[in-house]
Amino acid sequence: MLHKKSSFSKHWLYISSIFVIMSLLTMLLVLVELLPQPNEWHLLWRSIYLMLSLGSIATIIYSFKIFDKVYRSLENIYRDNLYKLDNNTFPEESISAMYIVSKLHKYIDIVTLESQILYDTALTIHTSSSLQELLDTVMARINTHLKGDFALVFLLEDNHLQLVASANVDEKFIYKTSFRMGEGLVGYAIQEGEAFLTEDVQKDKRYIKCVAGCKSQLTIPLKVYGEKLGVLVLGSYQSVHFEEKDLLLLKTMSSEIALAINNTKLTEELRKEKKRVDTLYETSQQIAASIQIDQVMEIGLKNLSHITDATSCSLMLFDEEDELLKIKASRGLSQETVANISFKVGEGIAGRAFQERTPLLVADVNEDRQFKIIPCQKEGFKSLYAIPLGSKKKCIGVINIATNQPLTQEKCNLVETLISQLSMSIKNALLHQSMQNLAIRDELTGLYNHRYFQQSLEKEIIRAKRYQRDLSLILIDIDNFKKHNDSYGHMVGDHILQTVSTMLQENIRDSDILARYGGDELVIILPETNIEMARSLMERLKDKVAKHSFNISSREVASTKETNPDEPTTASSFKNQLIDWLNKKSISFKNTFDQMPNQVTLSVGISSLRDLDEPVNKEMLMKRADKALLYAKEKGKNQVASWCDMQSK
Repeated sequence: MLHKKSSFSKHWLYISSIFVIMSLLTMLLVLVELLPQPNEWHLLWRSIYLMLSLGSIATIIYSFKIFDKVYRSLENIYRDNLYKLDNNTFPEESISAMYIVSKLHKYIDIVTLESQILYDTALTIHTSSSLQELLDTVMARINTHLKGDFALVFLLEDNHLQLVASANVDEKFIYKTSFRMGEGLVGYAIQEGEAFLTEDVQKDKRYIKCVAGCKSQLTIPLKVYGEKLGVLVLGSYQSVHFEEKDLLLLKTMSSEIALAINNTKLTEELRKEKKRVDTLYETSQQIAASIQIDQVMEIGLKNLSHITDATSCSLMLFDEEDELLKIKASRGLSQETVANISFKVGEGIAGRAFQERTPLLVADVNEDRQFKIIPCQKEGFKSLYAIPLGSKKKCIGVINIATNQPLTQEKCNLVETLISQLSMSIKNALLHQSMQNLAIRDELTGLYNHRYFQQSLEKEIIRAKRYQRDLSLILIDIDNFKKHNDSYGHMVGDHILQTVSTMLQENIRDSDILARYGGDELVIILPETNIEMARSLMERLKDKVAKHSFNISSREVASTKETNPDEPTTASSFKNQLIDWLNKKSISFKNTFDQMPNQVTLSVGISSLRDLDEPVNKEMLMKRADKALLYAKEKGKNQVASWCDMQSK
């Protein structure tokens, strides 16, 4: 029976092959035009071709049924063998070797893939130099190995999940870069601490659209030592793309990734802390190397500007006399801007920071009502950070840092630490300057004293001779000064001396040295100035002093304000003390004071290093200026005389 079936199948196979071959051969001959088109055939040929075609169709149908029957038979045999294998009813040699080998190959492939992914991840972890590099590389590897369409990493910052890295997706297709705890699949994963596979995100009510076209995704929380770090997302543009084995593999990898992220963050924090400490140390070393106030301020602003990438920086100190904050040092500001910027206490952002004794960070100055627009200021910026100098009890000024973007909290902390140190250095420098002033300044007039004048004159003479330049020395005496003291008292005399000193100081160059020589005598060193230039200057100043009114009316006496006894002595504060003192006396003092003469005159003597083309030394220069002064007084006072004038006479 079996033989007959086999013989029938063999004959059927031959006949079927003939039908199919003849049909195909006929169509081929028609296509190459060796046979006429079917519509030109004889009726008999058409009938034969139709029979061949029907036979071919029947052959195909019958063959399909045979193959289906064979497949089902093989499947039944496989199931029977598997059942018998599980129940140990067959001996070991009858087990299908092909089945075991197939299973082993699949298992080996999976283990190899997992090992490769873990190896790549570990290699990336150990070779990455920064957190961003680590995240970018790991995301790219995971996306490739697990055949995802894109990968994202969100890290937890202040209870918000912020996107920090992505792979294989353009930023313009990422609709949402931040999630709150519990918001969307990403927020839910970190809140519950669970990983899950979403085969179709559109069917999950928790899903919030993050990436355009996403259909399915794996969402894995990143945790280390019980601390939540963030969320890893692997997505696909196809539904039901991932399997449970992908979820298990990614969960295994997430522990290593979380540990790597945590270690890298700690390393970066240590690196930043080291950089911060190094910056503070270097700045403190630079500041400690200088005790001059200008150098301390310049070093401080230079380092602050470098740390914050500031467009401009300014250091303002509070002027107690004018009650204004004034710029004493700056970087990135024009001279015109520096000259025109000053703030009252509480005015503008700087004035408010000074008043409140607390740092103020303004993200956008254009939206802050208290920001004071300076018309002459051309330097543009968006954000301003104003930090008071000093302590809560005593504030001495403000540092302003202008940037294009608001400073981060980390930068603000570093700046405040640096400014705290800078405040101490500025206080010490101001104290040093004050002590220096006490040593070289006259307490009453604020001019250089006699000792400093002698030292400076010697240095200037040496410099002038070295470079073959001229130098003039001017000796000034206030006419009838003793009479003013005897008639109106020493306080009036002191007021006259202070006023004359201020007028002279305001009308000479910065390179010129004005000092109190003794009593009512003042002296000026004019470097690189010949005797004619010196004469012209002093004629102008003599006339200016003579025209000045030194009268203090009783109206000023009545309207005087009580002054602070701890204030440093200046011309204006001394005047207030004088008026206050007179106000406490009898009315006769006021009347006497009102009758004080308005005019004060000067007698001036001038000498030069090149008088009569004769080289002179320091002692000769002083003697000649003194003789010229006596000559001016002999001529009737309110005169300017020189050593050359005496020689020509």
